[in-house]
Amino acid sequence: MQNRDPLFASVMRVCAPLLVWAAHFFFCYAYIAAGCASGMVLGVTTALALSACCGLLWLSWRGRIGKGSLLDLGAFLASVLSFIAITWSTLPLIFMASCQPF
Repeated sequence: MQNRDPLFASVMRVCAPLLVWAAHFFFCYAYIAAGCASGMVLGVTTALALSACCGLLWLSWRGRIGKGSLLDLGAFLASVLSFIAITWSTLPLIFMASCQPF
């Protein structure tokens, strides 16, 4: 017997893009704070986070076309917001000087 909670699945569908953004934000800034960070690791992390957001955006758009419920709209808007937030939080990392002594 399988017990599935539809409320948890619905909430996770809306919150998943925001969790991707939060994980990206935490990893990038913790990696920078730990010491000299290479741009390659941060670039790969950003590319993975943006591709995950694009995938979630596509899934929410596809679900929105079928039903058009408020939950699907919330998932779509959360995906768009997360994509913008990941891009915005990456800008300081792009312009930051890498490992130069004082």
